[in-house]
Amino acid sequence: MSRRVIIGAIGGDDQRAIGHAFGGAVAKAGCILLTGGEALVTAQLYGLSGVNYDVRKQVWLARVSGVLVVWAVVSSLVWFVLSGWPGTGGDHVLLLIVLCLLTTPLQAAGEEFLVRGWITQSVGAWFARPLPGAVVAGLVSATVFALLHGSQNLWLFGDRFVFGLVASYLVWRTGGLEAAVALHTISNISSIVPAALEGSLDDALTLTEAPVATVVLDVVMLLVAAFLVAWLARRDGLTRLGPVVPASR
Repeated sequence: MSRRVIIGAIGGDDQRAIGHAFGGAVAKAGCILLTGGEALVTAQLYGLSGVNYDVRKQVWLARVSGVLVVWAVVSSLVWFVLSGWPGTGGDHVLLLIVLCLLTTPLQAAGEEFLVRGWITQSVGAWFARPLPGAVVAGLVSATVFALLHGSQNLWLFGDRFVFGLVASYLVWRTGGLEAAVALHTISNISSIVPAALEGSLDDALTLTEAPVATVVLDVVMLLVAAFLVAWLARRDGLTRLGPVVPASR
């Protein structure tokens, strides 16, 4: 069934929600092809290290994803206890959840390749010392990441900025994008699925405001996620930096 037929058979908020899901998937898939390739080429040409997407890390990706799934379940339970369990008033819930599961990894990977991959490497390349480069690149990429989400109040911007900092730390700590992509994907899915159940997916995808209490809880949970990933990386003896290739002169 084509995209036009699927969306044409659904109206109102669900139609807009599915449109957002597909549109985001297409756009971010383009980011994967363009910025991801450029980031890897840049790393080879200029000897950048610490931000490499190593396809040989499937086992690590599976392990960190498993830890983060548990983290997301616990975080969701805490949130449900504090704010109430999600309703089931949404239409076409199964279709929306399937689309979420299919498109969210593309969206998350595309954003991570662009922001924590290409932008981080481009900014970090201006610094001779790795640590100042990593700090400045993390701040810049987190700011760009938050701004890319469009109109938002200060608290929601701060929440996304902190997420960007945590993702940058995970890239720096693990030497690759895998943990950041996993965190981004699982975090988004854990937010989108309850919204789909309640029939408020379109509102969730176009969120522009967040209350202080929600942001504080989310930041705490993000810090817990960062701790868990760092613990797993240390336990697995994961190398923080990749090999440094001398820059061509």
